[in-house]
Amino acid sequence: MRFTLFPQQNEGIELLTEMAKQLGEAVRILGELLGASVQDAGRLSASLHELDATTANLQFALLTRMRTSLISPLPREDLYALAVHITGVMTSLDAAGHLIELHRLTNLSRRPTEQLEVISQQVDSTTRAMRRLTTLDELEDYWIEVHRLSRRAESTHRKHLAELLAEQTHNGFQRHRFLADQLVDTTRRLRDMASDIGQIIVRES
Repeated sequence: MRFTLFPQQNEGIELLTEMAKQLGEAVRILGELLGASVQDAGRLSASLHELDATTANLQFALLTRMRTSLISPLPREDLYALAVHITGVMTSLDAAGHLIELHRLTNLSRRPTEQLEVISQQVDSTTRAMRRLTTLDELEDYWIEVHRLSRRAESTHRKHLAELLAEQTHNGFQRHRFLADQLVDTTRRLRDMASDIGQIIVRES
């Protein structure tokens, strides 16, 4: 753990935490979308678009704060990289919702729900990790948990594609695969963020 003679300004950490909280709300809305009717899909997808815009605004606020703050609990490039990861995850969740709306995906199998459960757990762990960035306490457990969940997501993705091949027509397979790929891509983005935090742990310890 690093020590400093000067008081730290934690606004950057607070903004990262707020960005991560937006991911939790996006997961909740996407969960509704997985079981929504075609009529409700547009409204829920629009809500995800709004969250994507809110997260982008928070990232802009973080960039502004980094330019004006003399002291930061972590190097500015680390804060920026983590903000990019979070906005990437949000964009991926937004894209998943948009795919459900565009392709009118209904009566989905249990696999997208299983993937969203993994994403939800990863997001929860990530949000808690953002709060601990000032001390780096217990972040090793976060790294382990997110990577464990990522392996589970990869296995679920393979099973999902195999089931789609067996059950869907060619066109149906392609439509559902777009969503399956988007969901597993979200888990990979969260895994990559955890890997970057692992690098921070090693460097700052």
